[in-house]
Amino acid sequence: MNTLTDELFTRFGESKEEVVANRNLIAELFGNLYNDLIIYHERITILSEVLKTEITEKKFSLWHRPVRLLKADPVFDGMYDRWISSKELECGFALGTPDHQCIYTWGRLSVAYAGFKIWTGSKRVEFISNMSNDELLNDFGHVMWERPRLQ
Repeated sequence: MNTLTDELFTRFGESKEEVVANRNLIAELFGNLYNDLIIYHERITILSEVLKTEITEKKFSLWHRPVRLLKADPVFDGMYDRWISSKELECGFALGTPDHQCIYTWGRLSVAYAGFKIWTGSKRVEFISNMSNDELLNDFGHVMWERPRLQ
């Protein structure tokens, strides 16, 4: 049975409402990280350590380092190895651009056509970072995207 709370918030307390992310929201999200970790998705999904952020009125930039592979389709084998061998990864997006706004919903920051997504929520990141490899294999999609559990 779904309650109003279940309809409005994820299991980690994140709002399901779409909000255009601005400088203040992004600063707040990155100011409350679990052990300086985020979940980063760009073809593969990783747990990543935040090294540095820069937030201006017009741009957000993030430098991070992969810590753990969470999910990868076989077609992208080797991508994590390339990423882990890098000193750092960098990503970012423009703020205040009406055509490609940064949206925060379901605990995720994303921009249409940017190719990556970032989850910052400390409850989600802590839960995922403490999952065993077997749990990730069987339950990752369920935990991250509320997909049915794999048997």
